[in-house]
Formats: sequence, structure tokens, C-alpha cells
Amino acid sequence: MKSEYSAYGAAASGGYNTVPSPGIPANSEAWALIEAARRMASASSSPDSLDQLREALRLNWRLWTLFQANLSLEDCGVPDDVRQNMLNLCNFVDKRTVAVLADPTPQSVQVLVDINRNIASGLLAGLKQAEGGSRRRPRSPSRARSTPFPPEPGWPPRLPFAFRESFLSSQDRFQSNVQLDGRSLLITGGTGSFGKRFIATVLERYKPRRLIIYSRDELKQYEMAQIFDPRQHECLRYFIGDVRDATRLEMAMRDIDIVIHAAALKHVPIAEYNPSECIHTNVNGAENVVMAAIKAGVKQVVALSTDKAVNPINLYGASKLASDKIFVASNNLSGAKGCRFSVVRYGNVVGSRGSVVPLFQKLIAQGADQLPITDSRMTRFWITLQQGVDFVLSSLERMRGGEIFVPKIPSMRMVDLANAMAPGLPHHFIGIRPGEKLHEAMITEDHARDTVELPDRYVILPNSATWTNSVLVDGALPVPDGFRYASNTNDDWLDEAGLRDLIARS
Repeated sequence: MKSEYSAYGAAASGGYNTVPSPGIPANSEAWALIEAARRMASASSSPDSLDQLREALRLNWRLWTLFQANLSLEDCGVPDDVRQNMLNLCNFVDKRTVAVLADPTPQSVQVLVDINRNIASGLLAGLKQAEGGSRRRPRSPSRARSTPFPPEPGWPPRLPFAFRESFLSSQDRFQSNVQLDGRSLLITGGTGSFGKRFIATVLERYKPRRLIIYSRDELKQYEMAQIFDPRQHECLRYFIGDVRDATRLEMAMRDIDIVIHAAALKHVPIAEYNPSECIHTNVNGAENVVMAAIKAGVKQVVALSTDKAVNPINLYGASKLASDKIFVASNNLSGAKGCRFSVVRYGNVVGSRGSVVPLFQKLIAQGADQLPITDSRMTRFWITLQQGVDFVLSSLERMRGGEIFVPKIPSMRMVDLANAMAPGLPHHFIGIRPGEKLHEAMITEDHARDTVELPDRYVILPNSATWTNSVLVDGALPVPDGFRYASNTNDDWLDEAGLRDLIARS
């Protein structure tokens, strides 16, 4: 049960003086915090039982109580950077502790114990650092904060990257029990933002027989192979190929069970300027994927779509609408026992290439005196890369063929996004670009009659399914007549803290 990360947090805890620091009464809440932190930091890195793990985790509740009770770590002399990091970590872990304690497993509890050990050890290291420096004046009660600081982009700087990615990917996802062990998968556009995260997730959670990255850019494949080395992951294969090339696709799909179709030309203005290229990749490429999958005997295909495919006003959206229609209708071509095709549709991906978030981050880092905004009224749906990958995997498990799966995700006004990332920085309104909408929709009133709702998603069912006797989704309820799911009428809205959380996960 011992985690490879356990030693990371324990390293900072040794040698701290057990006598209360000057100015901190032994019976104060601040000293109680220090005692709880010391107990947490010295907890066994290899507990003998789940009960010991649970008890170690409960020690962290004392830390929480004190953080939430207006205790200022500044009173203890903890430096600002240490204090900020500690509170960021605690704010993140707090949301997950209740669920883990309610239904614990050795693995999930161990992950939280390891993170909490980092929290406690960081506090002790900060206190030890404060011992050697000048002590700040304690805050007055009126200046004490009532809640932890919200997470900042780049959190947490003191945790190893692999630890952060493993924890996020194991906790923040659309629930899925899909079985990929021993199966062969191929992803088109595999060197893109989604492809990289998809490959990382599959390698972390499953043991596939083969995992093929299919893309046309040899440099991106070379760079990706430095991260995901086929010598370390024997299931990995890198195939140079274009979705425009039907013959190459058919060869690549031999003995493949599952195809994830992520390849597309996605940039709206570039597609408007190069319409033929957009059609060749997004429409003809979709048809090539379908035909190759049927000929090669592939069992399941999930195609990635976009909110821009709904009532499209730009060529990119129109091409993806055509692609969606091709994949849904292809279930008729494959027959009752042939390949099943479904579509996943979602909104803007935080942190992906071409997203506005990396653009704003770059401008802010360069010291820009204003941020460009297309229109003050504009809204968008937002999802993280990991959430997108998890949604695809969970849809793969649920699909029967012909469905369009739509996740329930939050919206945000672009002006609010800019204000959250750079408070006080002026905005420069540049006008809507060619082919751009003020608001995006993922389900319209016309699709409502074919749409059902689940707790975490909507499903647009095929209105004509000759390949199956049932298109009903277990546990789903029909949406009301006239239902519309759009970014400006969404019930779920991101605030500044929510956006920072999404950016931290991207």
C-alpha cells in the first residue's frame, strides 16, 4: 500500500523544535494547528490497515477546522509563499475528503494521506523557516480571513507533476467502468491536445494490447515519443497517416477494436479562408474513417464533435455537422452486428492549443496593458482536457450506436473570464471574427424531442435506428418540449474561483 510519493512529504518534517515558538501560547489554536501538522507529518508511510489510513486522514480535519475558523497562518510566522501553497492544497483536497471517508478504498485513502502529509510537512517547513527569520506582527482578528485562498494557476508548485496528474485524473472524471485491458485502440489526431491527454489516461488506467497514435505530423510524433516512449510502453505504436488517405486508414485499423476520431481542422478563421482543405479533412476524412472501420472489422468508433456544429454559421461548424451526420448514419451501413458509431459533443477546452486561456496567460506574462475581447456579451461552454477524455471513455461504455453525447458543463462570459485572469486590466473590444457566434448551443429546441437526460449528460438519440431494436438509455428521462441547452441560458455558471480551478486542472 505504500505510495512512491510518500517520502516526498516526509522529507520536510524532520528536526522542528517541539517547544512552542515565542509568542504562540501552548493552548492556542495556532499551536493546536502545529501539533496536528506534526502528527500528520509523522504518520506512518506504510500503515498496517485501512483504519490507520482513515485515522491519519482524520487528523487533517483538525487542520481544516482551524483554517476555516479565521486562523491566520501569518500569526505563526509562516512565509506568504508557503502559506499560499498550503491553503491552495487544502482548498483542493477538502472537496474530496468526505466522499473518500464515506466509501474508502486503500488506494483512494492513501492518495489523500500522501497529499495531506505534504500539507503538514510544508507547514512544518514554513514554521522552521520562520524560526530563523524575523517574525511578522500577528494579524488582528478583524483582518483574519474566513475561508482559504482560492487556487491559483500553476498549483501546486511543491507537488511533483506526476502526482498532481495522477490524483486529478483519478478523481475528477465522468464515472466510467469501460474495460480497455487487452483491447486495441487507435486515435486519429493523436498528437493534439486531446490525443496526448487521452494516451496518458489510457496508459495510466488500463493495459491495452495496442494503442496507436495516428497523425500526419512526424515532428509532433517525434516530440510525443519523447514523453510516451514505445520502449517503455510496449503497446504504443506511432503511425504516420492522414485521415484523407483511406488506404492508409484501413491498413492502420487492422485488428483494432476501438477508434477515437479526434483529427480535424478546428480553427474557425483558417477554415473560412481555406474551405476546401476543411472539407477534405473534416467531411471526407470522416467518411474515410467510417469505411475503413467497417472494412477492418472495428467494433466501436467515437467521433469528437463541437458545439459549433449546432446551427452552424461557419464552415468549421458546418463541416462537423456533416461529420456528425455521417457517423450517426453509418450505423445503417455496418448492420445489426457490425461496427457501432457514436458522437461526443462539447464546448471550449481550457488550456488546449488555440484556446483563449493560453492566449490571455501569454499576454499577461508579457505585461500587456489590455486584453482583447471580441464582444462584451459573448458566452462559452468550458471543459478541461481531462474531463473531455473521461467523458469520451464513459460514452464509449454507454454507447449503442447513433447517439450524440453532450456533457453538463458550465458557462462563462468572456468578460468575466478576462476579469478573473487579470483583475483590473482593461479590455479592448475587437469585434466578432468571421463565422463566430455570440453564444453557442449544444442542443436546440428541434433536437429536444430526441433528447434524454442523465445526471451528468444529455443524450441525443438517433431518430431512425435500423441497426437496433432499442435506442433507449438506461435511467434516462426525456427533456421537456422546447428544451434548449445553450451557453447563455445554462443553469451552471463559472465564477472566478471555478475558473481558477479549471485552469489548474488543464
